[in-house]
Amino acid sequence: PCHVAVDPANRFVVAANYTSGSIAVLPIRPDGRLARFSGCIHHRGRGPHPKRQEGAHSHAVVFSPDGRYLYAVDLGVDRIFAYRCGGQNGRLVPDKSAAIALPAGSGPRSLVFHPNGRLAFCINELSSTVAVLRFDAADASLSLAQIVSTLPADFIGPNSAADIRVSACGGFVLASNRGHDSLAVFQLLPDDRLHLLQIVACGGRTPRNFVPTPAKGFFLVANQDSDEIAVFHQDRPSGLLRDTGSRCAVPSPVCLTWR
Repeated sequence: PCHVAVDPANRFVVAANYTSGSIAVLPIRPDGRLARFSGCIHHRGRGPHPKRQEGAHSHAVVFSPDGRYLYAVDLGVDRIFAYRCGGQNGRLVPDKSAAIALPAGSGPRSLVFHPNGRLAFCINELSSTVAVLRFDAADASLSLAQIVSTLPADFIGPNSAADIRVSACGGFVLASNRGHDSLAVFQLLPDDRLHLLQIVACGGRTPRNFVPTPAKGFFLVANQDSDEIAVFHQDRPSGLLRDTGSRCAVPSPVCLTWR
């Protein structure tokens, strides 16, 4: 398993299983414990990458803003699967009309929805791109609007995109690069397209995950291979990031969350 999501109504938990390319549903008992899984769905297929896409690889599970749908992001088959959620135990019903296929070799890794409810953004690990997706709340369908690179045009080294976030104000989208070891900052334009503002060094090596802090305007970056968390400040008017120089030593940080 590599990712987990909790049903917004707190009825069940869904886990994404990377190696098997499956998603598993586990009901939540009244005392908060998890019951034995009530369902397991295996994805099928492959992509053009000989080592990373020899089969399905579920990488993330994300609920729609209204909680009616679950989206399973599969790196191995370049697809975001869609499921209607029903019942207390989390019965998932496939909805092919709401799913979306991304360009071959993209390697979709994770998905975030914009607060406006009209857009979603998918980070593509293998192609180092961000896909801008229009979201239709009526039928929960996703449609491709734009694909933008997370890398400088002249970069030719190995890279895998990792994480994606929408700023608290909704005006900016941020993505991390492992290999180039950087953070890309995009401005969301009025026509719902992304414009690259900045690519800044992440302050370490292999920024696998990053999160905004409760104090608005700051981001913590988990630099896995330099064993540290770096603190960045985001300027509110411009959206540009600045490395504060502050560091926290943590062995191989891969995921950050606030409680």
